[in-house]
Amino acid sequence: MGTIDTISIWDKIYTAISRPLEAEIVGGLIVLLVGFIGAAIWRSSWAKVDPNRFRILFAEYGVPNLKEEVTKMVTSKVKNGHLNEIVNANLFNGRDPAPGKLKRLRVEYLFNQDLMSIEVEENQRVNIP
Repeated sequence: MGTIDTISIWDKIYTAISRPLEAEIVGGLIVLLVGFIGAAIWRSSWAKVDPNRFRILFAEYGVPNLKEEVTKMVTSKVKNGHLNEIVNANLFNGRDPAPGKLKRLRVEYLFNQDLMSIEVEENQRVNIP
């Protein structure tokens, strides 16, 4: 069985501007090369992550001007090299820096030696890498 170096992906709408998108597999990620639109990354369900290649550097939870540093709590939720949790006060032992306000979790992490970050709204799932 060979390996895939480049794949083409079409959108499902087939609009007048539809065109195949070139993609590459880089470190278990499918990276779409979409020219002027930007780049999008999808994680394949079959990609295995080496736990040594993923490390959380910093995490904070809250609203602008009212955030708590939660790096240790978020790091403790990493299982088998993945963080896959619903973002809410329960994730942080009930700590709520801004009761009644929609909060966000921001996580900065290293994956395959690349510095990355993600922001996830409260009651949504954070799933990295």
